[in-house]
Amino acid sequence: MERQSLSDQHKEAVKSWVPKVRRLLEEDLAAQLDRLGIKAKGQSVPLEKMSLPEEVRAIRARVEALLQRETMAEGSAGRGYDNVLRELTYTFLNRLVGLKSMEARRLLYLPPPSEPGDAPEETEIITPIPGQARSRFLRDLRVAGGSRYKYADDAEEALLRDGLNLAFRHITREIRVLFDPDHEYACVWPTHACLVRVIGMINHDLPEEAFRAQDFLGWIYQFFNRDEKKRVRTENKGTSRSSYELAVINQFYTPSWIVKALVDNTLGRLWCQMHPDSILCPKGLPPLPGERTAGEPRVDYLVPHTGERTPYACLANDGEVRHFKRAREITLLDPACGTMHFGQYAFGLFQRTQLAGCSSWSFCPVATTSW
Repeated sequence: MERQSLSDQHKEAVKSWVPKVRRLLEEDLAAQLDRLGIKAKGQSVPLEKMSLPEEVRAIRARVEALLQRETMAEGSAGRGYDNVLRELTYTFLNRLVGLKSMEARRLLYLPPPSEPGDAPEETEIITPIPGQARSRFLRDLRVAGGSRYKYADDAEEALLRDGLNLAFRHITREIRVLFDPDHEYACVWPTHACLVRVIGMINHDLPEEAFRAQDFLGWIYQFFNRDEKKRVRTENKGTSRSSYELAVINQFYTPSWIVKALVDNTLGRLWCQMHPDSILCPKGLPPLPGERTAGEPRVDYLVPHTGERTPYACLANDGEVRHFKRAREITLLDPACGTMHFGQYAFGLFQRTQLAGCSSWSFCPVATTSW
């Protein structure tokens, strides 16, 4: 069984790894902004003093729009620039480790490059084939692309960039914003050399098991701002001077056991009150956080003697007393929607209720997304 959460050893590895890969991406993207004529203090070189191709001018216009918005929000061009650079960096880091996590969990399905109209098949784009330099998808794309990806001066760069864009665009049909290649913070790409180094760090610096942990992306989120939290607390004694600093010092990833305790004692408690004989209800003592696996969720973190055995009843609008709700009638609000850790576990419970209680009902509750 896969672990639900990172082990302490893997967590320490991720903690030291994230600042390194962030620094690499950030320095490279800052150089890319400089090539666009956008300097570190948020100042811009006038376009008439630069000879930029039309497509590059369009990219610069998008970045300038981001800078204008962030400068207005933060009150200074320097902090506005820092915000834009940070978001560009986090967007690419999140996407690359997201792809790797999908591969590690065997969830990445893309149409074969030779037959893009065919049904998607399981593949990898970050993880190389054992003993080879390229991943399976990039190998197949290189074969299907003919001379474009073999003999052109920028063949390897085009292969990697086109392959990632194909993956991003296909996944966006299901996941939407997270991988959207047209998103505002995807307008500036790292250099090919930087991408190759980052992908190498993803493949070689962290164990495969870490990417399979359900809370891996959450810890990426937590450790991304670790150094900035220290800076804000040191420079201004923890008092935020801008909306960005306010966000930084209040961004904390919620550990799995806290998520489980809160969701079990809200959504889970409600379900157990409606269906006390459900297989979701606790059976004996729960496992400790480090012993929990990524198997089917069970409502076993209930605080005892707080109404978990009280039968559910509500008065409907028609005056009838009801002893259950349909799943689609239950609304759960995520109190800290950063990496959807609460939402992920809650969705698992919603889905399990659908599979657990249908046999004695005249309908099945349905778990659906709301975005």
